[in-house]
Amino acid sequence: MAPLKLQQLYYFEKICKYRNITRASEELLVSQPALTSAIKSLEEEFGVELFIRRSKGMELTEAGELLLTLSVPLLEHVQNVEREMKNFGHTHAQLRLGVAPLNSTLVFPYIFQLMQEQYPDISIQMIESGSQRSLVLLKDNKLDACIISGHEDFPSDICSFELTQISFEFYTHADHPLAKQESITLGDLDGETLALLEDETYLTSSLTLLFRQHGISPHVIMKTNQLTAIGQLTRQGVTSTILFAGMMKDDPSLAHCPVKGLDPIPIFLVWKDSRPLPYPVSCLVKASRSFIDTK
Repeated sequence: MAPLKLQQLYYFEKICKYRNITRASEELLVSQPALTSAIKSLEEEFGVELFIRRSKGMELTEAGELLLTLSVPLLEHVQNVEREMKNFGHTHAQLRLGVAPLNSTLVFPYIFQLMQEQYPDISIQMIESGSQRSLVLLKDNKLDACIISGHEDFPSDICSFELTQISFEFYTHADHPLAKQESITLGDLDGETLALLEDETYLTSSLTLLFRQHGISPHVIMKTNQLTAIGQLTRQGVTSTILFAGMMKDDPSLAHCPVKGLDPIPIFLVWKDSRPLPYPVSCLVKASRSFIDTK
């Protein structure tokens, strides 16, 4: 039996992605005959048929489904090995950094600037994801580190330190009845029309719990991580919102004030405990500590 080649599995995975050899060929920049030959080699090696050719595309057989299930984690592992070795050798080092939506405007730009100044050899792939989702991706090795909101209660295999703390504010149109108040309470939000971030964010999950505990029922008309959309609807007087302080200031069409009963939220840098620490993560930790020193 000829040895299984990773390149064949890589081609197979791409064909499965599109169920079409032509589209896979266009993405891979590999000729269609080469892809067809790779699939034929796999089928001959295993003595199975992997695809059923249909007029509208290619359908995986039961054997094909099994091979895809087995191949995906293998290919991901190979990619991780390649990336980690390049990082170890400081060659084309890349950092996959998860950033919660609000932190992408309040904290990340400053740390990114420090990384560019101190470690210009590292490229950063910023993946915007809610705090809860970022932790899942970190655990699954799909992120190297993340900047998240929340109170410290991380698993033992997770390292972290606090970057800063940020307070909440209520934002509304300047003509809103609550616009003239110096502060509001959670009770003022009962029945209030709100647009919030998505449920996966620490901010919205915390607010939802507090509303439930205090018997408060705001009218939430939308949940989205698109801050531009929330800002535009608030400026138009369609809705109000609760975000971190400083998110939408210096706008004459808006009013903002603190919310009593909402404690400031700490922002953490979080990464997996490992020895040795990957080069990009080590650099991120150093840059983040210098960010704390400059506050």
